[in-house]
Amino acid sequence: MRDGSRRRTRPALLLFAILTAALSLLDWPALALAHAGLVSSTPAANAVLEQPPTQLVLHFSEPPELKLSEVKVLDRTGKRSDAAGAPTVDPSDASSLIVPMQPLDKGIYTVAYRVTSTIDGHVTGGSFAFVVGTDIVKPGQLQAMYGDFSANNYQADPSLTVAHWLDYLAIAVLVGGIAFYPAVLRPALPRAGAPRAGSPSGRTALSLVADVELALPYSTLYLAWALAMMAAIGGAVLQAAASADTDLAGALGAPLSNLLQGTRYGALLWLRVTILAGMGGCLAIGQSLSPRRPLPWWWLGGALALGAALLLATSAGSHAAGTNEPALSLLADWLHLAAVCLWGGGLVMLTLSLRTARRLPGVASTDLVDRLAAGFTRLAGLSVLVIVATGIYRATFEVADPNNLLDTAYGLALAAKLSLLAPLLGLAGLNLLLIRRRLAGPHAGKWSTRLLWAVGSEMALVAGILGATALLTGLQPAREAFGAGIVLRAQADGIETILAVTPGRLGDNTFELYLRDSLHRPLDGADKVALLLTPPDSSLGTTEVVLAGRGNGRYSGEGKYLSLPGDWQIQALVRLPGREDIRVTYSLSPKPPP
Repeated sequence: MRDGSRRRTRPALLLFAILTAALSLLDWPALALAHAGLVSSTPAANAVLEQPPTQLVLHFSEPPELKLSEVKVLDRTGKRSDAAGAPTVDPSDASSLIVPMQPLDKGIYTVAYRVTSTIDGHVTGGSFAFVVGTDIVKPGQLQAMYGDFSANNYQADPSLTVAHWLDYLAIAVLVGGIAFYPAVLRPALPRAGAPRAGSPSGRTALSLVADVELALPYSTLYLAWALAMMAAIGGAVLQAAASADTDLAGALGAPLSNLLQGTRYGALLWLRVTILAGMGGCLAIGQSLSPRRPLPWWWLGGALALGAALLLATSAGSHAAGTNEPALSLLADWLHLAAVCLWGGGLVMLTLSLRTARRLPGVASTDLVDRLAAGFTRLAGLSVLVIVATGIYRATFEVADPNNLLDTAYGLALAAKLSLLAPLLGLAGLNLLLIRRRLAGPHAGKWSTRLLWAVGSEMALVAGILGATALLTGLQPAREAFGAGIVLRAQADGIETILAVTPGRLGDNTFELYLRDSLHRPLDGADKVALLLTPPDSSLGTTEVVLAGRGNGRYSGEGKYLSLPGDWQIQALVRLPGREDIRVTYSLSPKPPP
């Protein structure tokens, strides 16, 4: 008894050791926001300088990967200036890049940047302009040559989205398939072939299993393993191409080498490949063991521990690592992904097991089908509870405001994911309340066929949910869709307004006003959009800031209007063709400089 207990504790100890080792490889930031968007710069966007700057400082919402980041300065003709040196990370702030500058002649210059997040590998880019020489252009009249300061480029890469989707599918089948054996298949076997009333056979369950080789479907697991390995390697090539802004052929040289050496993404990739190699070895060892006896606990413990570590490495490269509490968020994401794998991968294994079980003779087939369905029902029920609980927790971070479900691409993708979850839960309930109960009746064969069809439909819905999840990994979280500063909302006369002030501190800020109609559609073509800023001391008067249209219902402007601490009153004036002026009021308290 003592030896058996010791054998069962070894897998748990191995799991704990691997998870601890994987966590130790991760360098968690104190604060991160899941995309490296530009928050502020020195000189500020559209600044008019008397003297040329000696350096540029670009502050991002999270640490950029230095080896995968580029900052260049363009003159008025669009030619790259040799005055800008190579960027370095600010020793006092990992989220800032410093670019040393040689003296510049008078003129208009555009700073174009392209950076890769150290947290999740997302690539963002944008530009802003500044002027050297007060006689070149008047303050407030400058616009960037290649976009504007507030136009951080957040776009989901379709190729990376597909790679992430295939990766999720492969991991779900691989990890969930292995977990299905000890959680569902093995408990169903000891009594599956035991004599029942009316049973013509008294053969043991293990002899039946040996006859039909009802065990882990290694061919399916090998296919999932190969797909996971290809998705990891292919995703690295696609990531290198995105970071270097080149095609796949161009990414196979220096861009891929830079990605794999000395970056957090590269460290996580090597960790994933190493874990997958270990899982491939586990599959080979498991297949070599006699199919006429159960897989030993030491094999199951090692395989499950490697699967848990693979899920942790996957979560470490997602939005979960880019929150104020990364350890807790990572745990929630890991549990969420594990539950999805148990459910989704378990569905694949259940389908294969049911098909094999139906080839057993007579009552033995009905008995085993019933036990498999009962065991998976318990596993799926637990998975659903974990998915719902962790999903709510993660949505609290990623969405923040319920309005973001309709106003952002991330929110719409999340809504699509939830719309697939509802019928999935319905099918699961159908299997539990109706089909499974009929398996013990006189028409068990017909109902086992219907069970297979229902399980197949569940698998299709799970594949769709994983596709939506892959899309979410490439989108900017909804809580950041309007910048990393202060976001305020108000409605008037059927118009929804969203005011974003970035970084929301005293000094230079970008003011963005988003206009939406009652159906959340963007409103462009306004005759005038302006902000009327009243300082805490109202006797100082009101300043009007006219915002320029940028498309997609966004109007923006920049300046050092927030100069005093305290509560500012901001009134947005919107003049649409053929309508009376719309006015909405906000209260804002800018933060002190860092």
